[in-house]
Amino acid sequence: MAVISFKTLNNNVQDAISTGKFPEKNLRELSANLKASQKKDFKFTMIIAAIIAVFIGGLFGYMIYNSLEMQQHLLGWILGYLGIVAIIFLGSYFTQIGIIRGQFNIALREGYPELYKELKL
Repeated sequence: MAVISFKTLNNNVQDAISTGKFPEKNLRELSANLKASQKKDFKFTMIIAAIIAVFIGGLFGYMIYNSLEMQQHLLGWILGYLGIVAIIFLGSYFTQIGIIRGQFNIALREGYPELYKELKL
């Protein structure tokens, strides 16, 4: 059985930021750490999506090469393949990067509107 993990912002940190009670120095450090972490997570997501794309593409290519009936519907198979790869990438991006980015940016906009443009993710 597979487990899907989501990266989220700590509720206490999110509440402190949105109410403006989080120290500004720590907020700057948190923003820098999250930006660095998201760069690494994005690269990791791209690598995983590329590996899956190559694997699924190879499987589809082998199936299409061996079946004349599948060759007649080549455009549909290619579009389906691209759709699957896009869904895998978007799903992994959202679970690893998108949720925490949204939580941080919304809390930052509510608690520190003057720092929003400078520190947003």
